[in-house]
Amino acid sequence: MVLIYWIRWEDLIQSLLTARSGMLILAAVLLIPNLLFQGLRWGYLLRRQSAGVPLREIVASFFLGWTLGILTPGRVGQFARAFAVPSAPTLPTIGLTIADKLFTLVWIVLIGAAGFFSFFAVPPALSWVWIPVAIAIIWLALSPRRLNRLLQRICQVLPFREKLLKIISTLERLNTSDCIVAHAFSLMLVVTFFSQFVILVSAFSPIRYFDGLRATAAVVFVKTALPITFGELGIGEAASIHFFGQFGVPKAAAFNASILGFFINLVVPSFIGLFFLPALKLPDKSQPGIQA
Repeated sequence: MVLIYWIRWEDLIQSLLTARSGMLILAAVLLIPNLLFQGLRWGYLLRRQSAGVPLREIVASFFLGWTLGILTPGRVGQFARAFAVPSAPTLPTIGLTIADKLFTLVWIVLIGAAGFFSFFAVPPALSWVWIPVAIAIIWLALSPRRLNRLLQRICQVLPFREKLLKIISTLERLNTSDCIVAHAFSLMLVVTFFSQFVILVSAFSPIRYFDGLRATAAVVFVKTALPITFGELGIGEAASIHFFGQFGVPKAAAFNASILGFFINLVVPSFIGLFFLPALKLPDKSQPGIQA
């Protein structure tokens, strides 16, 4: 729909032909630290839960998460990575996958919301409300056991509460030091990813770095808030065109940067994950690890 109503094919092709190849290569290379920070965080958390998890299971489950995630809206398929870790209990590992994503989500909410609302005339009173909200988010993010107690109360009134309690039980095994390590990886990931996207846009159209960061924060916030398409396709492109357009970036440039970002950061690791599909074990209710 974006292509039909907003951009001409001629503009897209011309933008690709005139792109700065050096910037595109740099953006592609930044996939390496992006994956490294996420993989190190996942491996650290997984071994905090189950110390004996071998490296091959960490690597296989990490890349399988990409493959399964790209096929589902909101990338919820990533939670199935738990079935590629046979040496760890399945339900707590599903909970660990959720926690792994929440560490990134905290920074996307904090930084992304600031970038998003900077494009709108927000009343001063509402701006002040954001401060205690941010403090509350950080307070919970650094104390998994407090968060666990809160979630336990919520689970008591939900169906399947026994399984849900098993899923969130993984938070009991994490302490504040573990959260600090995970958040450090997450913050480095967010900074690298945001910079990568600014570089991608710069390959097609000039933009000041901090203006690009502001627009990128808003784009990522919208994509996270509206996980209704596969790989956020369509949502990300529309958001990129809107927010980068505020700084004079042509629609074709913003669109091409978003599509290339999708290919580099989602398609490439998802393709790698295909080679680990044999490591995926379908759930078997007869196994105690599935129940526990």
